[in-house]
Amino acid sequence: MTCQEATTTSYGKRLTGSIKGIASGFIMFIIGTIVLFWNEGNFVAETPSIFASEIKKKLPHFSERNIDRYLKQLKSLGLIEYKGSPKKGGYYPV
Repeated sequence: MTCQEATTTSYGKRLTGSIKGIASGFIMFIIGTIVLFWNEGNFVAETPSIFASEIKKKLPHFSERNIDRYLKQLKSLGLIEYKGSPKKGGYYPV
């Protein structure tokens, strides 16, 4: 016959572990958001004027709908603006 040892974890230790997990997840979310905006800013800075069609070619893993949504978000945040005519214009960093 084998012997098994039962251990218990206190309520405080479980709560502390949960809080640590939530805090680390929140920190990773903040860092990820910062890196995303930094990366997008570099992309726009490297190509000062770019058409939406060029963005779609350079980022084939994103759908056209997502790219349009991201451009709209960047415009609403004041990070980019569209200059020029609909056929000849492009997006510029602000």
